[in-house]
Amino acid sequence: MNLSNAWNQYFLSLPGNEQGNRNMESFSLSMSSNQSMGARLKSLTEEVDSVIFIVDENKKVSVIHSLKNHGGTRTRPTNKNSCLIGLGPQAACVVLNESQAVLDCNIHTPTLDEIEECTTKEDVRALEPPGNLAPVTYEGSASFIPAPWLTE
Repeated sequence: MNLSNAWNQYFLSLPGNEQGNRNMESFSLSMSSNQSMGARLKSLTEEVDSVIFIVDENKKVSVIHSLKNHGGTRTRPTNKNSCLIGLGPQAACVVLNESQAVLDCNIHTPTLDEIEECTTKEDVRALEPPGNLAPVTYEGSASFIPAPWLTE
């Protein structure tokens, strides 16, 4: 186990990050619009060490992680998912609104080729956002599981 005093340090030190960075497409496809709502919810909760970008009710992007399903059993048949929000030492536990987290969301983004050419977070920030007439490049949900390098 990696000891860190903040979640962001912990996630940046995970041993599988390099392999995850080489397989960016699997992160994008896990929440794509052709996946069922159930499959998307499973993708959110199946790996406890995932960092997830999620759009909140104010259309702001928040960082959540460490999702845990507290249901789906004989004694607790209703799924209730909790997660931590924030990456610092003061991360707070919240209950995830599953129906909002897996809603369809089709947006215009820079292309995957443009994103893959970026080597730093500054490069990503410098990408010009495409206009509304550009083709939809992200067909997925209100949640996005990024490749490890994007969580920096």
